[in-house]
Amino acid sequence: MDAKEVTLYGSRAKGTYRYNSDIDLMLTAPGLSWPEFNEIEL
Repeated sequence: MDAKEVTLYGSRAKGTYRYNSDIDLMLTAPGLSWPEFNEIEL
């Protein structure tokens, strides 16, 4: 997979997170198919 851009947003990006806050990511990967997307492990 060739990611064009990965963006962190939400409370982690703003610096207002708490110890139990999740991580919000946006992945831009033109041409990524749904089967390939479903195989991504975080």
